[in-house]
Amino acid sequence: EREANSKVLEAIWIASGWVYFVAWSLSFLPQVILNWRRKSVVGLSFDYQMLNITGFSMYFVFNYGLYFSPVVQVQYRREYASGVIPVTPADLAFCTWAVVLTLITIAQCFYYERADQWPSPVATV
Repeated sequence: EREANSKVLEAIWIASGWVYFVAWSLSFLPQVILNWRRKSVVGLSFDYQMLNITGFSMYFVFNYGLYFSPVVQVQYRREYASGVIPVTPADLAFCTWAVVLTLITIAQCFYYERADQWPSPVATV
């Protein structure tokens, strides 16, 4: 029975990961589509895009490192006794999607009308 409960929890964990992937991934599309339709990024926060690419890039490195690197996995297991690597394929898919869509949005900032908008000096550091 304990193993059955474990399998059910694992299935819920995996399914919820893919649900979050779909929900969060869809959230990127309206801005990219709006920019494309308007051919403008006027009003879009460039600082927010710089923060997004920084955060999502770090999330990407963390997820891919923990999922694929045996060295990182050994270090993780040494620190956390459960031994469960908490990164799933849904996490890899999301962080990849987030980096790509944020890079597309940043590219739109250079390509489309932006008026006199630029990232602040703090965001570019």
